Amino acid sequence: SSSDWTYVTIENGNDPIKNATFHYNYDPNPDVTKPTTSITSTNNLATSQTVTLKMTDNVGVVSYYWGTSSSPSNSSYTSITSTTSKTVTKTVSSSGTYYLIAKDAAGNTTTTSVTFYKTTLDANGGSVSTSYIITKSGNTINLPTPTKSGATFIGWGTSSTSTSGVSSITVTSNKTYYAVWEEEPVTLESMYIYSNPSKTTYYIGDSINTSGLKLKLTYSDGSNETITSGFTVSGFSSTSVGTKTVTVSYQGYTDTFTVTVKNPSITLSSSSKTMSVGDTSTITATTTPSGQTVTWTSSNTSVATVSGGTITAKASGSTKITAKFTYNGITYTNTCDV
Repeated sequence: SSSDWTYVTIENGNDPIKNATFHYNYDPNPDVTKPTTSITSTNNLATSQTVTLKMTDNVGVVSYYWGTSSSPSNSSYTSITSTTSKTVTKTVSSSGTYYLIAKDAAGNTTTTSVTFYKTTLDANGGSVSTSYIITKSGNTINLPTPTKSGATFIGWGTSSTSTSGVSSITVTSNKTYYAVWEEEPVTLESMYIYSNPSKTTYYIGDSINTSGLKLKLTYSDGSNETITSGFTVSGFSSTSVGTKTVTVSYQGYTDTFTVTVKNPSITLSSSSKTMSVGDTSTITATTTPSGQTVTWTSSNTSVATVSGGTITAKASGSTKITAKFTYNGITYTNTCDV
């Protein structure tokens, strides 16, 4: 139609050009069909995603742009041999909006965009297979399961102090999720005597003394400690002499140690003495257990007296010098005939 024509006059100086022939190329059916584009990506739990770009056009795609600019310069386009269908693979390893712009031989362009977000995973004291995931917006992903010794995983929460969580999310923004844990109760797994009591020898009437007794405890979380109290003992008796097995119990666990029970006694340095009137003589007393307070008596003080083991002969005759001490309410004696 005449409206498609442009009329020009070319002048050379002031003289119009005569007999000039002009050629005007007119396409009655210009290509106005834009290319068709698509963007697809994998949905792996990974720090990068593989993106497939597909472009088709009726007269052929001649170049394309892939990047984060919505208005790239012509020099940013990648030229390709004209083809009606082109597939390209790209890798996305950071969040952002990416644009695919395809251009055909007639200069028609089509723009398609896709947004990727970064999901950061904080194991919150545990460990997880990946610290972040790059995912296409709108995709639903099942989050990995972290591990933590002595704790049970509850889910992924939006705060480090969350008490509940989820196992999957639909990605709509850059966001950090925190592992939610339920700490497992720490239980006692073993107990044994780490150090025996300081006292292992007893005498009739004694009470058990656990001073120095130490127990080593091991817990389910691998920790251990040494305790010196809080346990119970059984099996000890000092009503008779001999070796006694004492059982130590703590929270259902037991271990044993042995002690010896003996009879107290007193031994004199002499069992008999012959003295002259007016003489003095000393005998000594040894107690078991040692260090006991000994008292002395004479059965006939007119013949001889005794004080602290020193005997004084008073007159002719005989007497019995007795040394004694009391232990746990029981009196133990020994004598010397003078």
